[in-house]
Amino acid sequence: MKIPTKNAHIIKNLFCISLLIWSLILCQALSAFPVDAYAVSDNYTLEERYERYKVKHPELRYPNAVMSPGIKIYFERRYLKANRQSESEGEGEGEKSSQPLNRDLHLDIFAPQTHNNNKTTFVLIHGGGWRSGNKSHMYSLANTLVSYGHAAIIPEYRLSIEAQYPAALVDLEQALFWIKNNAEHYALNTNNITIVGGSSGGQLAALLAFKNAGKFSNIKSIVSLDGVLSLTDPQALKYENKNGERSAAALWLGGAYEQIPHLWQQASPVNYIDAESPHLLFISSGQKRFSAGFETAKERLKAVGKNAEIMRFENTIHTFWLFEPWLTQVAKKLNEFVEKTP
Repeated sequence: MKIPTKNAHIIKNLFCISLLIWSLILCQALSAFPVDAYAVSDNYTLEERYERYKVKHPELRYPNAVMSPGIKIYFERRYLKANRQSESEGEGEGEKSSQPLNRDLHLDIFAPQTHNNNKTTFVLIHGGGWRSGNKSHMYSLANTLVSYGHAAIIPEYRLSIEAQYPAALVDLEQALFWIKNNAEHYALNTNNITIVGGSSGGQLAALLAFKNAGKFSNIKSIVSLDGVLSLTDPQALKYENKNGERSAAALWLGGAYEQIPHLWQQASPVNYIDAESPHLLFISSGQKRFSAGFETAKERLKAVGKNAEIMRFENTIHTFWLFEPWLTQVAKKLNEFVEKTP
């Protein structure tokens, strides 16, 4: 049956109007749900590192995938809600950020079965040049620490591709407030906290702990796994500022050292060492560039009666804590260090 031309135009217009109305209804419905889309960089993974290193280091092995007996794991516990203009509105009064938080942030908890009697609570901060990586990189280390009777908490945080400095520090401060406020619910002993980080995560661990020592008196020690302790040390600048504005540190801080030297100084952990600072353990791959600032930190800590110890591997890959045969040695050293640290 042939539809008259006039009626065909009417039907066509009604169809278009109907389609528009349904589109608006759908958009309205979708807007009721939170959207957590954010930029990520996936160029730093365990597989990528394994492929990079395995030829020169045939001893390299993926870590043990068997969970420790009696381990309790709580995945994806939200520690900070989205849409906060500054994190001082979060769990506690922390560093402020002008960068709004557009998504929820979460952490994972690995704990022993023994109720409220873990020896130490480790906070593990993943690395990735302040730009990539994720909390799953620390699962194997967390699992091994639980076998010693410790608990391990692994927070995610905003990376430079999503938000620049000080966003990561702000996020991690709020994770500490959350841990403090929720320890009883998860049966965690938080009287003795050690903050551990690998590479850029080591720098963040030291910055977080040294800068907040007065605020969190239960932080007893820091462990930096090849994490630079002074971004303005000549040895550090040689590498961290090598590519100017395109350097990983510059992308995180918002500019090369020549452009914003005050922020490079501000983000250097050694500049916050005082009488309230925790003890320090530095575990080195043997590549000197990553231990930049350790000697300065050691001198300043010694001056206020605190310990600074270094353990060195020789001819080792930078991300040694991700793989065997080094991961087990790292966990053993961490256990020994916290056992003897007052």
